[in-house]
Amino acid sequence: MKEVNITIRVDSRFYKALAENYEGTIEGFLESELANLYDEIVPPEDAFGIQADIDAEAEDHAKEKFALICMKNDYEDFYIMSADCKTFLDVAKAFATDVYSDLHGYALYNFKSSFGDYDEINGMAFNIMRESCGKDNRISVVAIFDMKDGENLLSVQTANEPNVRLFDIDKLYHATRDTINSDCDYYLGELREFEDQLKDNEAEIHLDEQGESKDAGMQM
Repeated sequence: MKEVNITIRVDSRFYKALAENYEGTIEGFLESELANLYDEIVPPEDAFGIQADIDAEAEDHAKEKFALICMKNDYEDFYIMSADCKTFLDVAKAFATDVYSDLHGYALYNFKSSFGDYDEINGMAFNIMRESCGKDNRISVVAIFDMKDGENLLSVQTANEPNVRLFDIDKLYHATRDTINSDCDYYLGELREFEDQLKDNEAEIHLDEQGESKDAGMQM
């Protein structure tokens, strides 16, 4: 949404007196008055066109999909939103192609850009957004690469499968490489091939069989 900040200056005593005697907020009052003024003076045909643009922009924003990705080890971690990764396969491809072979040779922060165009976020924001996987249509996949305390796991949630799935990172790499080297030359075929390779190569761990809760397995 394109916004414009409107600033007015009043004496602080003037504002304090208004705030103490008005039941609502001064800002809310001004917004309401501006909306009334808009309805009064903007021609209906112009207002209709503007609202159509606003609605279209909101719809486009709702369609924007991204992956939430975390990588962590005993020394560091990072949390990003990647606009270039739309699926689990996208994340796995980026990891297999640009990360895996150098994983133990460089600090983790070197791999942020391996997942394409990204915005960095903090751990708290990551956790809050992760809870919306399956509800917020923009979040296509949540991937947490965990190398802490000798772990070698990737935990994954996707929009259509928000339950946590755990994969051995080495097995994931081989499954992804097999998919990349397959004869599939169109995306849907690759997705199907990828799922088949996972079934053949993964050693999936079910958290409830380990006596762990989802939250325990996904702590940052």
